[in-house]
Amino acid sequence: MKRFNTFLVMLVVLVFAATLFSAPDEIAGLKTWLDASTIDGLSSGDPVQYWYDQSGNDYDAVQNTFANRPLYITEAINSFPVVRFDGSNDYMTITSDTGLNMTAFSIAVVLKINNNGNNIQVITSKEGTGSDPWNNRNWWYAVNSNPATAGAPAHRIWFRTSAGGATANGVNIYSSAAHADGEYLITMVTFVGLPTNDGTAVLYINDNPDMSSNTARVPDVTQPYVQIGAQGNIQRYLNGDIAELLIYEGALSSDDREALNEYLYNKYFVEQEPPLAIELSSFTASLITNNYVQLRWVTESETNFLGYNVFRGTENSISGAYKVNPLIINGSGSSSIQQIYTFTDENVEMNTLYYYWLEAIDLDMTTAFHGPISIQTSLEEDPETPPEVEYVTRLIGAYPNPFNPGTNIRFELDQPETVSVIIYNVLGQQVKYLSDNFQTGEHSLFWDGTDNKGNPSNSGIYFYRFMAGSRYQQYNKMILLK
Repeated sequence: MKRFNTFLVMLVVLVFAATLFSAPDEIAGLKTWLDASTIDGLSSGDPVQYWYDQSGNDYDAVQNTFANRPLYITEAINSFPVVRFDGSNDYMTITSDTGLNMTAFSIAVVLKINNNGNNIQVITSKEGTGSDPWNNRNWWYAVNSNPATAGAPAHRIWFRTSAGGATANGVNIYSSAAHADGEYLITMVTFVGLPTNDGTAVLYINDNPDMSSNTARVPDVTQPYVQIGAQGNIQRYLNGDIAELLIYEGALSSDDREALNEYLYNKYFVEQEPPLAIELSSFTASLITNNYVQLRWVTESETNFLGYNVFRGTENSISGAYKVNPLIINGSGSSSIQQIYTFTDENVEMNTLYYYWLEAIDLDMTTAFHGPISIQTSLEEDPETPPEVEYVTRLIGAYPNPFNPGTNIRFELDQPETVSVIIYNVLGQQVKYLSDNFQTGEHSLFWDGTDNKGNPSNSGIYFYRFMAGSRYQQYNKMILLK
């Protein structure tokens, strides 16, 4: 995942958003751009009548009825404001004539939803003509907040593609994972409708594809209104916050979606997590004498840390794994010096594929799992040539870190791939670009501490973006000390 230490957030996040990544209006097809940080003249807690569109198309969100206005709330997410909907009767309307009548479109939103018992909370929607939702062609993107009807609070996309009551033709898809109640998320919906049932609808949560349908038809919605915070016929109200909402014509390409996600992430820092108790730089498995499995892991730092447990399973799922160490493996407490650990698992069967996880436990008993790694035991009792480790594509990290004058950025690949690393300073300026082709296995790219012109870089903090082709990326930081 993308992680930066919390004390650096305020220093770099605004510079990164402005310098490194495409602004929303640099991506083709922008139709509506609602950004709470552009609302002027209001104090925290004031009702919002006008939420002006920043796309240049003048598709403003408006609520002229005082009792139905959401509230403007400052300092809500990474020092940015939000528009807060009460789940009772707040909503806003965009009047677009025919400008938002699209058969292919994408929606991106930074939002938080609270579970207030409503069956469905609609984030945004568009209805056909008429007041009866069962007899309209319509679409809406929502979260079901009632576990009794949705199993668990889940993201939901609905497209009704023909009139005709409850039996009308439509597409109704739920996210595979439960909605993170009360947490800010970046979500994106792309929809491409075709005259027959072979279009596509996909939901991305924090840039991970979570649900999709391949039977979506053209919604054919002609009413010139888009609702924010309610279904089109004014029901199923949103109880939560919207910091930013964007609508594009057409399905965003993977590159555009990535650029937009990075803009939103680096502005709002949605995926920010508490500082890690450990910085794990390596976790490997190998076969040793008697067909035993030896695990080895390396940490670059440990903070208020208690120790480790080792879990093993025969399937790639932590739910079926169990602890194999009889006593906790003690950590170092707090240390900025590299620590190396080993554990030998003697209770293994021959010719079996095993998966291993590390459970890291800090002093307040908060736990986190790392892994899995996997290894195939031999057909023989004492193998002469141990089988190969099954690799996964991942960033291991920079070592040494801190460093002077150079460091190796280490990673694994599960298939041959072109790997690129872009290094940035704290101003968001590119310092170095590294790239090469690699086979499956564990590798590294070396940075000698110079910039793209060969000049030595100054001491300080640097951020790097690791990319394995177009299918994997991760951010991390390193420190050059002279």
